[in-house]
Amino acid sequence: MEDKMSAPTAHEGERSSNTVVVSRGGTSLVEFRPLFSQDAKCLFCCAGHTIKVYSTVSGECMRELRGHTDTVTGVKQHPKNRLQILSSSLDQSIIQWDYSDGVALKTYQLNFPIHVLLVSDSSESPAYYAVRKSSSKSFELVQFHLPRQASDKVLHLRTVLERVRKEERCLALGVHGEYIAAVQGRTLIVHSFKKKLTKHHIVDVDQYLKLSCVACHPTEYCVATGASNGKILLWWNFLSSSNVVKTVNHWHSLPVGGLCFTAEGSYFLSGGHECVLVKWQYNSHHKDFRPRLGAPIDHVICSHDNTLYATCHSDNVIQLINPGFKVVQLYQGLTQAHLPHHKHQPAPVGLLVDPRTKALVTNGKPGHLQFYSLHSDRHLYNLDIVQQNYVSPDNLQRPLVHTELEKAAFDDGGDWLATVQRREDGETAEEIVLKFWQFMKESQMFVLNTTVDLPHSDVIHTLKFRSHGNGSRTPLCLTTSRDGKFKIWTLVEDSDIYRTSSCWNCESVGYYKEQPACAADFSEDGSLLAVGFGHTLTLWDPDTNALKTTLTCGDEGDEIKHIAFGRQLCCHLLVCTTNNKLLVWNLLSCSLLWSVGLKAEVLVADPLSEHMAVVSDGQDSSAGWELYVFKPSDAQPLYHHGNLTSSAVIGGIFIPNEHKKDQRNLELNEELSWQRESKLYIFNRKQELLSIETESDEKADITKEQSQVHQSVPQTPFSLLLSRNRKRAALSSTALPLEARRSQGGAEGLQELLRTPAHVLPPVNSLCGTFIKTLLLGKGKKTRVQEEDDSDSDDQSGDISDQSESDSESAMDVSEQTNEMFVHKTRSQDKMESADSEKIWRTEEVIDENILEKLSGEKVHWVSNLFNK
Repeated sequence: MEDKMSAPTAHEGERSSNTVVVSRGGTSLVEFRPLFSQDAKCLFCCAGHTIKVYSTVSGECMRELRGHTDTVTGVKQHPKNRLQILSSSLDQSIIQWDYSDGVALKTYQLNFPIHVLLVSDSSESPAYYAVRKSSSKSFELVQFHLPRQASDKVLHLRTVLERVRKEERCLALGVHGEYIAAVQGRTLIVHSFKKKLTKHHIVDVDQYLKLSCVACHPTEYCVATGASNGKILLWWNFLSSSNVVKTVNHWHSLPVGGLCFTAEGSYFLSGGHECVLVKWQYNSHHKDFRPRLGAPIDHVICSHDNTLYATCHSDNVIQLINPGFKVVQLYQGLTQAHLPHHKHQPAPVGLLVDPRTKALVTNGKPGHLQFYSLHSDRHLYNLDIVQQNYVSPDNLQRPLVHTELEKAAFDDGGDWLATVQRREDGETAEEIVLKFWQFMKESQMFVLNTTVDLPHSDVIHTLKFRSHGNGSRTPLCLTTSRDGKFKIWTLVEDSDIYRTSSCWNCESVGYYKEQPACAADFSEDGSLLAVGFGHTLTLWDPDTNALKTTLTCGDEGDEIKHIAFGRQLCCHLLVCTTNNKLLVWNLLSCSLLWSVGLKAEVLVADPLSEHMAVVSDGQDSSAGWELYVFKPSDAQPLYHHGNLTSSAVIGGIFIPNEHKKDQRNLELNEELSWQRESKLYIFNRKQELLSIETESDEKADITKEQSQVHQSVPQTPFSLLLSRNRKRAALSSTALPLEARRSQGGAEGLQELLRTPAHVLPPVNSLCGTFIKTLLLGKGKKTRVQEEDDSDSDDQSGDISDQSESDSESAMDVSEQTNEMFVHKTRSQDKMESADSEKIWRTEEVIDENILEKLSGEKVHWVSNLFNK
């Protein structure tokens, strides 16, 4: 039965709805150079359309600055206000930010995409430079001045250099913006703004040599350039045509990836593919090293106070290193494949979910599995599978062959992990290793249990565990291979007199007509196994390894690419894809239910519902990469999204929703109701993790991120002191009558002030007046009961005043004002409350003294004097 999957049109499926494709991870933190704040307490990183503000103390992402609609290409310090930054983007705009509040102050439109932004550090007459694409399809450097009003046009736009590269590492300003240096091929280009001249210097040592990066000395007329042969050249007198002086510093064996001078210029830093940070002493050849940083270095920057260095690595990791060469902080997103042969398939393992932590699992560093939290957008940890160190090659044109991690699978409970690693260099015998890892609850880590060398004689195509069902089944694992066989592995007892243990053993082997075994899947209850052999679909009993039936899914040249059993009410249906078709089989009648012409690249099933998702490449249509969500029982798709991404889709997964709030939100949205139980994530070749959201959900996530800023900031002694005072006020307010508690409960602004960490507050002088007014309690009108019982209130006020004198005179004034709001109480109750309050005040005095001792170490003497009065 041939059907056509009649999807909604692009207008109906996309624009009529409010669904959008949202990036949930994988954005590069290292593509563009980051920036330290003036006090080195924050690090700003370009991350897709946003700017992430990280704390250099806690390592947490404090906030995300959102305002650009395209890729952010640079972040620079505002030359006139050190508490503000400027960001550039391909959306043709520059935004001025107050990063402490996360507010976009001004937006300047330049009417051309900005690939690089440079800003001179002269506060008197700052100049701004941008790299844009010229009419000749090359890039040029232009100079401009930002107007006072964002609505005004950008002033004095003029071209400074032509035919420059669009990488920031190839451009640098020197001596407070007096000159600019650029590298292009073998040429160093220097333009002096004072002398208004441009000089070109060609390195004629090697015709194949290329200059890879440049840095300028902050106070002297000296330029450092890194070359493709690993040499670092220091240039002096470069504004002269014939008397140029050069010195060579050589340690790197591969191209220099990044160069940076320290703030005073007494040292400069370099890094490259050797994964080593080198610290050179200026005007000498003395150098220090920080080796084994894990991945090639693309950028190196230094903080303004020389207390921190930041290295950006090609695997999407930023490491903070102190002057003692100790790694003090690490920022890591979704680890990206950086080896040249990984670009086509950066994640051969695909996308998995850890049943225990609900973390996303995929390929990480070479030979590693990475565990990534989708909810916190944070890398959790790496699991070393291959257990081999990364070794940089001698020549980038002849890279070394590493052992690759190709397959991985978890069982239902997360107790077992199976992995397949392979190494093939074309010279020695092919190495294929199947490993089984057991999760140890005591150590909370995976431990190697069984190693199987050469489980198949050819590439392993599929690795899967069977569902445990009710937990009574013996764990079972399946492998299929191009050698034409599939093998079933079971857990057997391997105990002896010394220990009680178990290991994995091959229980049975299956094959069909010498065809290569490809895709495979277990049914929901685990009673049936489907294996594809070429264009033939075979059904087996996994317990007895008996062939049940065969189904033909295409012509002789077709090959089954994906197999997925239906879930719940569709458990009797089986979905498979070939080179150009998607077919659904009814296993009760062994007949074709429906099929559709579709070139499917990804097929995933929701484990908690009947829904499935298929992604087609859409090469024959204008819709690009298309997503269809459907039920196997119906050829009509539930959801369609065209132009899903500009990059090729290489993986996808449904991950169960952890929060009931997410389910309620999706129930209200009919179009995304298929994500009520699980959310779909798509992974493309750019290593971006995408999801389908509504516009309202995206805005809600932004608000949620902003509200969580305070939780990720470490507490200071002063914030602890304010917190203690707030708790003391809360305890004392419980003894007040209803009207007084209402008066104190209205001070919501005060509570928010005390709840906010001290180091993110505005200046104290701007808060003093509001803070004092909040402490003052308004005098309400006396009630009749208060007028009749003035004498009792006077006695009560005397008791409370005696307690307050031991603390401070200001507390006595507050207590006198609150006395006018008291309601009649018996004298016995007054005495009991007075005794309880005295205990509370004495306890808080001890706490205040402890906090003051901590504050004295931080030299906050004015707080100590306040409490000593």
